Amino acid sequence: MERFDAFDEHGKALGFDLIRGHEHPDGAYHKVVQIYTFNSEGQVLITLRDPRKTFGGLWEVTAGSVIKGETENEGALRELKEETGIEVQASELILFNHHIEQDTLWYTYMVKVSSNPKITLQVYETVDYRWVSLDEFNHLMLNNAFPAPMKERHTKALEKFKTHLFEKLGIML
Repeated sequence: MERFDAFDEHGKALGFDLIRGHEHPDGAYHKVVQIYTFNSEGQVLITLRDPRKTFGGLWEVTAGSVIKGETENEGALRELKEETGIEVQASELILFNHHIEQDTLWYTYMVKVSSNPKITLQVYETVDYRWVSLDEFNHLMLNNAFPAPMKERHTKALEKFKTHLFEKLGIML
């Protein structure tokens, strides 16, 4: 049973827990992180969701819930390591978007790794991975190879995404 800290819409702790799969009280949110990982060639890492999961068989960037007691950065570092085997420092994470979606506070990061690190997929989470160019990433996104909610989040944050890619990571679209 996964537990999450409950927060208000401003990210202030409410002092009680939320449990995965249980209905959240009105005004209570849990935090979720999403991480776009880039290599030195400007390619983005995508993983294929396990077919047994919701949205199984679709591509995604690393994402997951922040568990009880974690900060957003700690959750992002843990999810990246669990789902891909990639370890980075908190100082390397670049927060480029934060928004509310239903009962969730989303924190979206990007990080650049120096090479193509060894990828270790998480059992029951992901079954394959690819490093793709931004053109291929956008093509896959437009052709519904990603879950619709991720496509919607990506589209809404596209300008911030482009700005941070160039200004923070030196990657041109």
